[in-house]
Amino acid sequence: MKLRRSLLDLVCIFGTLSLTLFAQTSSDRAAVEVATKAIRPSEIRAHIRFLADSLLQGRAPGTAGYDIAARYVATELEGMGVDPAVYGSWFQAVPLQKAVTNETASSLVLTLNGKEQELADAKDYILSTWFASPAGKGGSKAESDVSAPSVFVGFGVTAPDQKYDDYAGVDVRGKIVVGFYGAPSTFPSTERAYYSDGIVKAKNAVVRGAVGVVSMMIPEDWKRYPWEWLVPQIQAGEMHWLDKNGTPHDFFPELRGNALLSQPGGELLFAGAPKTLDQAVSDARAGKPQAFAMPVGVRIHTVAAQSVIQSSNIVAELKGSDPALRDQYAVYTAHVDHLGICPAVEGDNVCHGALDNTSGTSTLLEIARAYGSLPQPPRRSVVFAFVTGEEMGLLGSDYFAHFPTVPLKSIVANVNIDGAPGVYFPLQDVVALGSEHSTLDGEVAAAAKVMGYDVSPDPCRKRYRSSAAISIRSCCRACPQ
Repeated sequence: MKLRRSLLDLVCIFGTLSLTLFAQTSSDRAAVEVATKAIRPSEIRAHIRFLADSLLQGRAPGTAGYDIAARYVATELEGMGVDPAVYGSWFQAVPLQKAVTNETASSLVLTLNGKEQELADAKDYILSTWFASPAGKGGSKAESDVSAPSVFVGFGVTAPDQKYDDYAGVDVRGKIVVGFYGAPSTFPSTERAYYSDGIVKAKNAVVRGAVGVVSMMIPEDWKRYPWEWLVPQIQAGEMHWLDKNGTPHDFFPELRGNALLSQPGGELLFAGAPKTLDQAVSDARAGKPQAFAMPVGVRIHTVAAQSVIQSSNIVAELKGSDPALRDQYAVYTAHVDHLGICPAVEGDNVCHGALDNTSGTSTLLEIARAYGSLPQPPRRSVVFAFVTGEEMGLLGSDYFAHFPTVPLKSIVANVNIDGAPGVYFPLQDVVALGSEHSTLDGEVAAAAKVMGYDVSPDPCRKRYRSSAAISIRSCCRACPQ
């Protein structure tokens, strides 16, 4: 019953968009009843049980386990009354390049007053990987070396709309920039999220002529992301999707080295700096722009093993019934992938990802079945996109946004399911993440009213910027700190 209610909630909330306020007409209410009867809680459990099984080895992109999961999803869709959406196929190929840093061949060295100090890998620093571009056809080595003076640039943020610029007054051309993770807490939440984004920061550094990046965290961020938790994730490597020229997307070759320092590593870097590390942290907390040349030179040498792998999104479509609206598309998304093989816990080295995101994939399969069971399709068309590479940086979603299976301008909404609500607890009310930046808040409120739920404001003010995209969750989920 709990699974039925959580799924029905999602169906109804999204259904207002596709059925155009179903609760206001008897035919729409009848359609919802038909869809509800098609929901099978036992089938959701069965999907979860199979997709999270050890047989699939954690569903990492480019592995046999992920391919089995993708084929399973496509096979299920084939019997649901929906159509393949990729030129007659269920699969949208997503070419990916993966690189994993060779720690023993890589290094980070500081130079102060003519004396070199080599830092300890995984203790003082951890390197982001390096990608050769264009990618080779098979496995190959990518190598980069950069040695330059360092300049501290606070958070590394330039925000004209906030009258804030950490780069004011410094020239970083040919330099390695040093900065804190995140953005000033004095910014509004949405703006802070935008300027915290690593891609935004990297573009800012590149435009200003920087040749490398060294990052650190302030103490409160170390509490959220402990060093011991970060290191194995970064050591696992990095992925980017490839464009038609074999170039990794959102990778910046101008930045020839990228390192994260631990707290002890940061203290070594700040030796002899105009400010102590504690003083720089204090000014960062106060939202003060800050920048100064540091007396330390930095050399980053990165060697990585790289490979090109193939993964896929699985995409289905249900054509709408209204000639005036069927060329508009409402999109559901859920990611199929997870982390694959991980450090063993109690002898189990598979990251099963039952909640994240087998639960969302399984729920979306049954949502597709519910829509496919309608005697007449909804007025608008519906796309069901099961995406890859989410755990590696939303890669499948980003690829779909760049290469949608329907015209981008015709997509009027997206609802994402990542960790289906109701798996751990009954729903009490719903939070539509991103509703303050979306045109869907009215539809969410109407659907919740029909279901007997309240719509609560996001207690965490989550950082969503899309103008017509929401994610639904139950309000009793704890806020990430």
